[in-house]
Amino acid sequence: MLKLKTYWLPIVALTTSLLVGCASSPDTRLYVLSAQTSGQVANWGQNGPNVLVGPVNVPGHIKRSEIVYRASNNLITLNEYDRWAESINQNISEVLSENLTNLLASNSVYTEKSNFLTRPDVIIRVDVNSFGLVENQQVVLQASWEIEDRRNGSTELKTQRFQVTPQGEDAPAVVAAMSTAIKQLSEILAQQLAGPQVSSPS
Repeated sequence: MLKLKTYWLPIVALTTSLLVGCASSPDTRLYVLSAQTSGQVANWGQNGPNVLVGPVNVPGHIKRSEIVYRASNNLITLNEYDRWAESINQNISEVLSENLTNLLASNSVYTEKSNFLTRPDVIIRVDVNSFGLVENQQVVLQASWEIEDRRNGSTELKTQRFQVTPQGEDAPAVVAAMSTAIKQLSEILAQQLAGPQVSSPS
């Protein structure tokens, strides 16, 4: 009997410690980027071109469920409990679409997931090269994009870096700053779309 008790006690202790560890694990927090706009660049209404936002491409190290933080040029860190509620590239596409809808007062801005059957007049393709908190100081969005106007066969390419200072280093502050960076990108896109290249017909 003494041997049997000695044999089982470590297993009971290990099981108890595992249960305690599981019980004390923090809950996973899910985040999404949010649309942000200020002012209006144009008033397209129903007369503007049909604009398709997408695809939006992001690097593999960003396209994951955990929110990515860049500690240095060669080191990224992840928080297991701070995660995206949906695919980050799809979330960016949706927020860009909503921002452009508001900035252009348009009824015809949509994403690849939208049930929109009309052939697009304008396609916006975005490559996100860098996106996230860098060295706990700035949220950086480095993006390249292409605006293809199928009505006249023109294509415009541009690359720009956006920086936003978050109000803190926790995930809610970082995600809010990331949303602001997407807002800044949206404003540049709206200005390009409202220009002579893709202006609505008179």
